Amino acid sequence: MKSCRIRLVAVWVAAGWTFLPGPVQAALWWHNAPAPARLGFLAHWESSAINGRFPVFRCLLETTSSDQPQALKVVIRTASLRFRSPLLERPARSAVWFDVKAFPQAVFSSHEIQPLGPGQYHAAGVLVLKGVRHEVSVRFHLTSPRPGFLLMTGTGQVRRQVFGIGNGVWQKSSMVGSRVVIHFRVGFVPGP
Repeated sequence: MKSCRIRLVAVWVAAGWTFLPGPVQAALWWHNAPAPARLGFLAHWESSAINGRFPVFRCLLETTSSDQPQALKVVIRTASLRFRSPLLERPARSAVWFDVKAFPQAVFSSHEIQPLGPGQYHAAGVLVLKGVRHEVSVRFHLTSPRPGFLLMTGTGQVRRQVFGIGNGVWQKSSMVGSRVVIHFRVGFVPGP
């Protein structure tokens, strides 16, 4: 009987099967819906808050069949940068700041998403912005308000100098703050 069990295990391993503590859940892919779709940031210029946003971006979310997030990828078109004051947009797109001609995309990707509580998650990943790769993490809340639809809201923080955002005299944080808060609200529907 013991040798039979050993042979069964050997066949199981040779076939490439693994031992899992429950049923395997198939991965599902979701992409951002047209609405809601908001990706913005908050910076500070001296004592004034500056709100910016990137209206053109694409998100891909991988979940289990029970809607547990497994991976997240966000691709941002940097030239879509907008501010409440259009006067800020042209200089912000220049080489000193986002350099959108040389770096038309920014990409965040995470394959390390950990639950923090019911519907709450922490995603550790890498942000590639202006040609610089740096570890960044975000926290988000994920709900399913109706069948076939997921809603993600969350925040994260970056230090702009790490990515070369604001070169030359703008590197110092005395005029423009170093810390930038990212905030997002994205709806997802099934599909790659």
